[in-house]
Amino acid sequence: MAKYLGVAQRTVTDYAKRKGMPKLRQDRYNLVDVRIWEIGRLKEEIAAQQYDQNRLTKANADEREHKADLMKMRKLRMEGQLIDRNEVQRGWIERIVAVKSGLQMLARAIAGRIEGDGVEKIVDEEVELCLERFAGKQARAGAK
Repeated sequence: MAKYLGVAQRTVTDYAKRKGMPKLRQDRYNLVDVRIWEIGRLKEEIAAQQYDQNRLTKANADEREHKADLMKMRKLRMEGQLIDRNEVQRGWIERIVAVKSGLQMLARAIAGRIEGDGVEKIVDEEVELCLERFAGKQARAGAK
């Protein structure tokens, strides 16, 4: 059988024990059954290789697509249409600080225009409450 299949005797034994090759009795095989088994085994190997090839093809396509996306992003950055994340973050921080400063100065600006005792304190409290809400703190309405 080893000569018929073109493999070593040990391989034939392995096929019979582990791979399901049909066997009549010790060292006896039905060639038709063995040939049918071998064709099935070869089809499985080809299918597995095709599956691996398909996965490799998809991985290569994904890689090319990712590289193309990176190149587009670099081009946009070079053209000034894309801004670095750190730059955007710095800009937001500067704007937030400016809004906070403006709100905190609001009490003094309004107090001079409105008559009554404690206007500045009331506006200060409301501004502080607004800032706490903006910062995500759990502030109770009317607190302070």
